[in-house]
Amino acid sequence: MLKKKNILITGASDGIGKEVSKTYFQNGANLALIGKDQKKMHTISKSLNRINRSSQIVKIYIFDLSEKKESEYRRITQEIKKEFPILDGLLHNAGVLGRISPVINQSIKSWYEVLQINLNSSFIITKFLLPCLMNSKNSSLLFTTSNVSRKGKKNWSPYSVSKFAIEGLMKTLSQEYEGSTLRVNCINPGAVRTKMRFQAYPSENQKNIRSPKEIMSTYLYLMSDESVGFSGHIFNFDGKIIRNI
Repeated sequence: MLKKKNILITGASDGIGKEVSKTYFQNGANLALIGKDQKKMHTISKSLNRINRSSQIVKIYIFDLSEKKESEYRRITQEIKKEFPILDGLLHNAGVLGRISPVINQSIKSWYEVLQINLNSSFIITKFLLPCLMNSKNSSLLFTTSNVSRKGKKNWSPYSVSKFAIEGLMKTLSQEYEGSTLRVNCINPGAVRTKMRFQAYPSENQKNIRSPKEIMSTYLYLMSDESVGFSGHIFNFDGKIIRNI
């Protein structure tokens, strides 16, 4: 479904990002993968290359999205542009939970970190790589949202606010590029068996939670040409469009 498409994925070293990288590669995509853990990223690269798809490309970029310097984002995106002047897809998957605590107890440092990784880095990378996305005949820009952006959630202020904002960024971009070859959407993966989920709900029975592999069909659909014509929407993990109230 993704044969010869060039796709960039952030947060590729764990959980959903790791699984979606494998899924996209198995469906023919060339991959640019961003993650901060060098050991994990090299392990993923080796495991993908062992699939023996000699004509496909996997490039890893070690980068910490908590970085705030514009010059560093320019540097990493310039490296990506040189290797992938045409981008057919960009999935913003990276995210952190932050501290679950009332606003009055939130540290300013933690607040800044969550907003930087979950929101600001997505804006900056998108801004710098939009020309590459526009070089594609059909490109997909996909942001990750959450159930906590529906109504908010007490004690989850940094994470919840970051997801409200991501949906706003998606809606704005979808209007700015309406009628173009670029479609812009959000995906809400829901409850998935990841380290972040365990961090948020440590007493939860993990066996009752979906694995990342179980939600890959929607990630595949939204990155493939089957979703051409759909823009400005928020999709659930099961492919259903969530209507904003």
